Amino acid sequence: MKLAIIGSGPLALEAAVYFYQLGASIKIFSSSEAWGGALLRFENHMELLNKNWSDLASEQGREFSGFQEEINTGSSYLKYLNHIGHQLRQLGLVKDGRVKRVHKRFLRPETQLIDRSRLADLFRVVYQIDATEQVEKQRAENAEVFEKLGKDVVESLKNSIESFEDFDLVIDASGDLNQPAPMGASKSYALNEQALKPGEDLFYGREVLKGIEKVSDKTSVITFIGTGEFNLCALSLIREHFDKKQNCKIQLITDERIPFQNVDAKTFTKPFQDFQKLLDDDQADFKGLIEQFEKNIMEWKNLDSHIRAKTPRPTEPTPRVYVYNGAVVSSVDRLLDQKGIFTTIEGSELLGTAEQLKTLSSDIIFVDNGFMSGDNLTTGLNQDSEPGYFKLRALKDQDINASLDSIEKEIMKYFSKS
Repeated sequence: MKLAIIGSGPLALEAAVYFYQLGASIKIFSSSEAWGGALLRFENHMELLNKNWSDLASEQGREFSGFQEEINTGSSYLKYLNHIGHQLRQLGLVKDGRVKRVHKRFLRPETQLIDRSRLADLFRVVYQIDATEQVEKQRAENAEVFEKLGKDVVESLKNSIESFEDFDLVIDASGDLNQPAPMGASKSYALNEQALKPGEDLFYGREVLKGIEKVSDKTSVITFIGTGEFNLCALSLIREHFDKKQNCKIQLITDERIPFQNVDAKTFTKPFQDFQKLLDDDQADFKGLIEQFEKNIMEWKNLDSHIRAKTPRPTEPTPRVYVYNGAVVSSVDRLLDQKGIFTTIEGSELLGTAEQLKTLSSDIIFVDNGFMSGDNLTTGLNQDSEPGYFKLRALKDQDINASLDSIEKEIMKYFSKS
């Protein structure tokens, strides 16, 4: 039984160990050299979460047959995952590459065989690999040959290429965070959004925490679109920059009436507290500015008319943190003659914000509108029921075990242990 496992996070590693122990011929597809999936983005910010990763590693620290070292139960959970991934790699069970699609070799999604299961046809897993490392290695070994090829030819060889491998069964353990939702309404693209390239000043999903490192002294307007857990944590991390740079403004755009109402408050207690303190402090500062403005405007009005005519009217202050509730992004674009990204938002009477329509400028944008299903991998499969294709989406340890046990029982309908 040849089994493909897609993913590099806890789910994929649990599945790999589980079915390796059963005697299956497994291959785990990983698009990253580091193991941990979404947890990698929290690696440097573990204090944001109310989780004791050492205890969790200890709970899951089992001795797996076939592995050369014992698990260090005192290490962090990420170290535990990397330890397991390292052992799988040493056993030759890891295939480096991002899976692009999974389909049957010959059968269409709607094709049903007479008196036979669709399992009679193998699954073809198509994956993308970056040839740069391989080309550089060969260049070092055959310098003279590569010198004759010329620079342009060598560079052309470095393009990403697709390859494939066939399997009896496939487990998609890539999780729910592999495809972040775009910034538009209903998890759809806003106008012109697909023309914008992520990176540098535009970050999606779990890349939001990586994007925080791009905030610099030149960053004055920071926009958060969506109220997922990554944006909540990013707001917590941005606090130091916000306090230090007095002209920095934060804009939060959400279609919710209460921001972050769907994020687990127990798991993200500290980010919630930081966000609330950010709002409270800004409101207190804004109240002070309003009081000073009222004094200034009265003094300005009491000036003699000829002096008032030459004196600028005091500027009314605005909050540094502004939350646009009940709003969705309808379009986004860059302008040739101005720096930054410009988003147009609009409200609806259904959300109690019918009058809300404006265009906002931003130096950097973080988008966390949740995530979409990775079903785009499986357009070549029967979406209603494809025997031998399994999705692993459990997040809790006990649920993972139950899910793996359920998959095993389903597999044993078609195969038997050797």
